[in-house]
Amino acid sequence: PQGTLFGRNTTGGAVLFEPTRPNFEFNGYAQTNLGDYGRVEGQGAVNIPIVQDKLAVRIAGQIGHVDGYTRDVATGREYDNQNYRAARIGVLFEPTPDVENYFIANYTEYKNNGPGEILVAVNPAFQPGLIPYFDAQQAMGVRKTNLDMGGVPELSEGQFLTLLDKLSYRFSDDFTVRNIVSWSL
Repeated sequence: PQGTLFGRNTTGGAVLFEPTRPNFEFNGYAQTNLGDYGRVEGQGAVNIPIVQDKLAVRIAGQIGHVDGYTRDVATGREYDNQNYRAARIGVLFEPTPDVENYFIANYTEYKNNGPGEILVAVNPAFQPGLIPYFDAQQAMGVRKTNLDMGGVPELSEGQFLTLLDKLSYRFSDDFTVRNIVSWSL
């Protein structure tokens, strides 16, 4: 019945990824990663029961930065970098055993300079016009490029906000009504 639940193009099945839901126990975690090229990443979450067995909140966040490791020799711009932030709040409200409301707000932001393009091979029989560019690339060395030579630097950036609310009401053991509303920007 995947097509019934998720649309006609999911007849082969659907893979659902859902964040960890709030629960009625106080807990959480924190994690950091450090590495080469200025890599600093962190994530964490905290689960807070507000009213036992009725209202719980889970707040999670993630942040990351990696310096680029390919450098444009003309502009000094670093490519292959990463910069991102994300935050999520989940609210679980169960006023009665038959009613459940689960609200999620998710925000993501990223800004990267894109990949550093490096010419690694040329077939002289088919691409003789690229041989001067290939020779210039070889002279610069590994992880250096010159995208200023007519190329347009790529910038990858975006912000996303998603709000989702799932309301369930159980009339009996055999009959439950669910309403799912979402909004994305």
